[in-house]
Amino acid sequence: MTEPEVRRPVPPTGTQHVIAAHGYRAVVTEVGAGLRALTFRDRPLVMSYPEGKPPVGGAGQLLLPWPNRVRNGRYDADGETRQLAITEPRTGNAAHGFTRLLPWTVLGAAGGRVRARLRTADGSRSVELWGGPGIEWLQVFTGDTLAAPYRRSGVAVEPMSCPPNAFATGECLLRLAPGERAAHRWGITALPAAGA
Repeated sequence: MTEPEVRRPVPPTGTQHVIAAHGYRAVVTEVGAGLRALTFRDRPLVMSYPEGKPPVGGAGQLLLPWPNRVRNGRYDADGETRQLAITEPRTGNAAHGFTRLLPWTVLGAAGGRVRARLRTADGSRSVELWGGPGIEWLQVFTGDTLAAPYRRSGVAVEPMSCPPNAFATGECLLRLAPGERAAHRWGITALPAAGA
């Protein structure tokens, strides 16, 4: 008689991928290719969240294909007005892209590197990301280093390649043709703790 297979519930962020190098340890999620946890020598560098819960306030999520908000979700491209889904009904904006809600395919996660790809539903477009020590490509919320009673629960760190509403204004907007590539690099570096 064989034992029945016990299946572990899949967390809302999908499969979890652990990468580590040079004292850093990161947990990257399948859904959204987000950063769920990042530590340096066991010291938390970001506000992590439990594996069985979705991210709080967008913590660690990638904001693609647009950061921040597109006013009224409307923009012009190729002489045509386009409408994005309104994800902030109170303000009437389309916020933070849509890739943070989609499952990414991890092409490789070993040692200190992870590589993930997202393909559009029709397969005509894809985005690939590579992350290494310091997890350079992720938008994260870092923990505060201020002493009590001034400590905050987190400080938003949102590196962006273009300003808010860039889809509509065109300001610093980077548009890639099929096969073109762009590279952006941001990072988090651990500093010694106060008094260390």
